Amino acid sequence: MKAVRRRQRLSRAQITLGLLVLIAIGWAVTPNESVLARQRGNEFPLVQLPPGFQIEKVAAGLSFTTELAFDNRGRLYVAEAGGGFEPVEFRSPRILRVDIANGQTEVVIDLTTLVVPPVVGLAWDNGWLYFTHRDLDDTGALSRVRDTGGTPEKLLTGFASAQAEHFMNGIEVRDGWVYFGVGQAGNSGVLGPDVAPFIKRNPSLRPIPCVDLVMRGRNFLGPNVLGEGQVLTGPYAPFGQTTHEGQVVPGERKCGAAVHRFQPSDPEGTLEMVAFGIRQPIGLAFNPQGELFVGENGYDVRGLRPVNDQVDATLRIRPGHWYGFPDFSAAREPVNMAKFDSPDELQAPIVLVRADGSQEPLGKTLDFVIDHAATGLSAPDRSLVIGLHPVNASPSGIDVAPASWSRLAGQVLVAEWGDLAPPTNPLRQQRAGFRIVRVDPAQSQVAVQPFVQNRQPGPASEHGAPGQGLERPFDVAFGPDIDRPGRSRNRAEDAMYISDYGIVEIDFLKAPPYRYIPDTGAIWRVTRRGAMPANVPPPPVQSR
Repeated sequence: MKAVRRRQRLSRAQITLGLLVLIAIGWAVTPNESVLARQRGNEFPLVQLPPGFQIEKVAAGLSFTTELAFDNRGRLYVAEAGGGFEPVEFRSPRILRVDIANGQTEVVIDLTTLVVPPVVGLAWDNGWLYFTHRDLDDTGALSRVRDTGGTPEKLLTGFASAQAEHFMNGIEVRDGWVYFGVGQAGNSGVLGPDVAPFIKRNPSLRPIPCVDLVMRGRNFLGPNVLGEGQVLTGPYAPFGQTTHEGQVVPGERKCGAAVHRFQPSDPEGTLEMVAFGIRQPIGLAFNPQGELFVGENGYDVRGLRPVNDQVDATLRIRPGHWYGFPDFSAAREPVNMAKFDSPDELQAPIVLVRADGSQEPLGKTLDFVIDHAATGLSAPDRSLVIGLHPVNASPSGIDVAPASWSRLAGQVLVAEWGDLAPPTNPLRQQRAGFRIVRVDPAQSQVAVQPFVQNRQPGPASEHGAPGQGLERPFDVAFGPDIDRPGRSRNRAEDAMYISDYGIVEIDFLKAPPYRYIPDTGAIWRVTRRGAMPANVPPPPVQSR
């Protein structure tokens, strides 16, 4: 067994009533039968699966569930993030143990006052639960706690890029090394009004590079979120500061847009970057052959440097490789291609700043910000992209199908958390994500295939059926198939478990404009009914 794993809007009155009911049910240890009948198979007609599979809900009434992890006894753990993009708490960040036979949850550790949300990554290894979070200074951190509870041990901290909207992410443990992903501050290497709350909280915030980068002097003009008028902001600089042509921005060990690893016996001394230039690496997974795969969120059409990207991606990781952020798309194409431009009204004026301080307007055409030749960077290898997702689908947690899944063994299953349009992309015309997809890394075909999804695009709550279908899948993990007390356990990794984050709504009265609804998260289980079909076709194309 894999040891580590991780719109039809409700009225305010309905939400308030629902919260009161859930509070009455209880919080610390929740027997989920009280809010959840043992619903199976066709009792969730909103959910569509390939022939030969069924879905059931293992636990409900959870809040902002992120990564899953199984221990060596087949026990399931799940992290509750404690909040979303905003640097405030919505609920206590916690790690829960879930009894997959009866749906009961037990709090392993309540992390309130110990960390700053969100808690994202979770992994089990040798009696320890490893988890990523923000430290009390908002920088990214990674800690561990015994699976019996106790006081957490902080292993790493000080990842400053995690002070913005992209965090410390998924974790994997392999051969004595702890691997984890770190997102980059901002959308595309330049901070702007789209991340104003984070800039105001930490004015020194900036994207942190992994290697020394030579700048091309491109700076972006926009409203001053820290004062009046307009200011120029350069790539890899704090908001309101410029970078000039030929300037070298030093790389740092604790950089963003990267996958790192360390050994728990000496975290600081063994910390090393595995691969970089990956905008927002969330989920990580190894296959039995030792290949590492990562789910990545592509660019948004927001901020001072919007990129009208076409896809999100699942990647095969090659150690030491630069994957192209912020000058190449999720498909590893140069962003100065015309197709990645946004409408003029969404783009900021670009100003060239030379080493002598002189300036020259350059218009609004999207261009590179790094001098690749002077930096010593080659264009990223496009063959390392194994899966292309709809842009803004938000690939998150991933896992590799085990041998017990026969014809699907070795395929990568990816949770698509779903879009946050229109704030992240006002050009989006239809929903993207909110499903589980699969990709075969052994094939040259990189288009992902739907595996579990709602019959209509978007989350279940937008169809007036909250709780009756997928909301925002965050992670997938394979583990034991245990139906109910007294039933014998099948093969060790015979079921796929889905962490469903819960309901997130767009609220333009807030900044950032998102509203997270607690107690709407869940854990689902997908199992086979009888023999695996000879072929597993994708579900029919969704109607729109």
